[in-house]
Amino acid sequence: MRPPLLPGALLLACACTPTADLELPGDPGGAADPGGVADPSPAPKLQAKPQPEVYEPLWVSETNDWNHGVLVLASGDVISQSMWRMRVHARHDGTVLRMARTCAALRSSAFVQTGPDRALLACDDELREYTLPSLDSRTLLRFPFDVDIAAIGTNQVAIASRDKEVAVFEIATGTELSRFKAAEDLEALALSPDGTHLALGLDLSGIVLRELSTGQWRVLIRNASAEPAWFRADGRELMAEVDSFVIGAVEIPSGRVLRTYEDSPWLSTARYIDATQVLATGAHGASLLEPDGTQTNLSNEPSEGAGVSPDGRTLCWGDRGGTITCWSKDKPAPTQLRAKPLAPVSARDPSSSATQAPSPAGAAIQRNQRVLHGTLVRKLSGDELIVELPPGGPKPGVGAKGELSKSFSQTMGNVNINGQLVIAEVEVLRVDGDELRLKITKQMSELIVNGKPIDRFVSGMPVQLSF
Repeated sequence: MRPPLLPGALLLACACTPTADLELPGDPGGAADPGGVADPSPAPKLQAKPQPEVYEPLWVSETNDWNHGVLVLASGDVISQSMWRMRVHARHDGTVLRMARTCAALRSSAFVQTGPDRALLACDDELREYTLPSLDSRTLLRFPFDVDIAAIGTNQVAIASRDKEVAVFEIATGTELSRFKAAEDLEALALSPDGTHLALGLDLSGIVLRELSTGQWRVLIRNASAEPAWFRADGRELMAEVDSFVIGAVEIPSGRVLRTYEDSPWLSTARYIDATQVLATGAHGASLLEPDGTQTNLSNEPSEGAGVSPDGRTLCWGDRGGTITCWSKDKPAPTQLRAKPLAPVSARDPSSSATQAPSPAGAAIQRNQRVLHGTLVRKLSGDELIVELPPGGPKPGVGAKGELSKSFSQTMGNVNINGQLVIAEVEVLRVDGDELRLKITKQMSELIVNGKPIDRFVSGMPVQLSF
């Protein structure tokens, strides 16, 4: 039974929308005409408050390679860099549009974009400049020693060897600006944007800052994990591991830790989206580091390379299982699907850069390359191999050229890394039933254990041939 109405009360039935998140334009109080006459103008429309934009999954692309570096171009296309290959991914769905063989790439700090259509890649013996998205390249600088770690700044490149030798060069002229020997094993390098300082992650002392003009040292963080460090664009902040399982934003030059993010082991890459928000990758996966010290997890897969679009609206990263993942604030189209991997690149003249001429935007390149799986029967004297393929399967013709690779598995901490390692470029000399006689035209990927090279051609091991 309904309660009786009070005298003078008026019962209204209304299907109303809650107004907690709504605003009325004009007079917020909606005051009536003082004379009691209703305003004849149309009632103002209710307007919803704008909701904050969030990053949403855009696409995933399989490369079957451990991707060390990722760039996001202003066009939206994405460049991924693995140990020996560079790829162009379409902005809409991640389809691989173009691929090129590269020199032996290092960590993500050694691959940076330097202009709208330019990128630099530091390898173990040289610095190369790539034109984007064609992937044509040229050598800018030959390094004086074998490089283990490299970092690229605005107009400088810093390199370090395994025996702790460090050198800094001016990219435009190739002039050596500084060379010294580190007192401890090096884990990381980072150049300040203005080129005045070099941050070094030392195995025991932590993170130190060296003034390049004077050679003076300053300890920023003692006893830090000394993994990779990354400068903000203005050079006044550095993102690095500041303690075990803790990433921190460090003020430059005071060394004061401004904010920390816990449970984030093994930092690989930290890309600033803006002055305070950071995309970080590492053994923890990929996450957004917020200015209030909180973090938003985007992926649990151990990752390394990471890139941010110039407008900060698209984030991409590469995990160690061979996948490139992109999230964006721009809502993906309903037709966007998971991109399929492109067939491996074929062997070719090393002086050539890209495997295919540029294609129209959004059009995937069609390739007739094949990937064959087999077993290495034995290595003959000289530079010849016998490989057995599955009975009745496809066979390459005599004179075909391609790459021979083997699978590898490596454990780093609690992370198991699997992939394919190219060990030789080969040419088919003879086809005898299911057996191929191959000539090694170039040996690749020398493997060193305890200071000694190990045999890459073990009888009975599974191999992959790419033609």
